[in-house]
Amino acid sequence: MNVLLTAWAILVVYFMSHSVNAENRIGCNFEVDLCGWTQNTDDDYDWRRNSGPTPSFSTGPSGDHTLGSASGAYIYTEASFGIAGETAKLTSDRVTLSSGDGCFQLWYNMYGAGIGALNVYLMPSDGPLKSLVSLEGEQGRDWRMLSVNISSTDFRIVLEGVRGKSFMGDIAVDDVRLTDRPCGDPQLVG
Repeated sequence: MNVLLTAWAILVVYFMSHSVNAENRIGCNFEVDLCGWTQNTDDDYDWRRNSGPTPSFSTGPSGDHTLGSASGAYIYTEASFGIAGETAKLTSDRVTLSSGDGCFQLWYNMYGAGIGALNVYLMPSDGPLKSLVSLEGEQGRDWRMLSVNISSTDFRIVLEGVRGKSFMGDIAVDDVRLTDRPCGDPQLVG
């Protein structure tokens, strides 16, 4: 029985990491790599892939959201070095939604007394950057889900971590996805 469960978990992780939806190429659980998301060059530092807890004490998750364990991977911003207000940005591949309506979702962890902010932006191909949501300060120890409606046909998504006031400000993200239908009212689920 345990062998079957282990084999099933490996298959789920493999297919979630390697599937490319015809509608988009945003979905990622970060188990293998960044899945087409790219580090920006107009920021101050980079997002990192990690397994297990972050190196800093009293901040960040103890493991990933996908597998719920220290063996799974996620991305995070390391707050130990640098100054408050510095940013780390990660940008998705270009997406075309034929319907013009979609639901962007991610799981986030913002645990620590020195948390800055997590900002999510829509970058339309034909216009300026638009803020979708901004979360500031500590949000608790557990992973939380963020869902927000997208109304655009041709765009990219930008994730921005803003360094907080101390080393206890690691911000983590996992299980990012985009569907081709609205998700209803933007919601935060804890």
